[in-house]
Amino acid sequence: SDPADEILRQTLAQEGARVWVLSGMADRDRGTRLAGYLEFRGLAASAPRQRPSGPVPAATSIVVYNGAEADATATIAYLEKTFGVKATLKVDSAIRTDIIVTIGRSTPDLQAPAGP
Repeated sequence: SDPADEILRQTLAQEGARVWVLSGMADRDRGTRLAGYLEFRGLAASAPRQRPSGPVPAATSIVVYNGAEADATATIAYLEKTFGVKATLKVDSAIRTDIIVTIGRSTPDLQAPAGP
């Protein structure tokens, strides 16, 4: 693998930010594929079967909760670069993860490469 990719993976893994991927798309596996890709890149990502409220947004949404931005600067920068959007910050004591990525209509259909 590319040494720069491995350094990025290690940096993201060390931050340990918990990322949920939510999808309101008709393709029920879309969130799982994206979470797998983010996990391959070093993030602690999962795709709960929870649908986001409202219609499918035009663009990807990245929301950082409850002060997680203080310890997840590399993770946030990676997500913003990957999806071409800026993260927003929110405080909500009901949220039990650090970052929620909501798939939009323009979100690329990324997935981890197939294993050996």
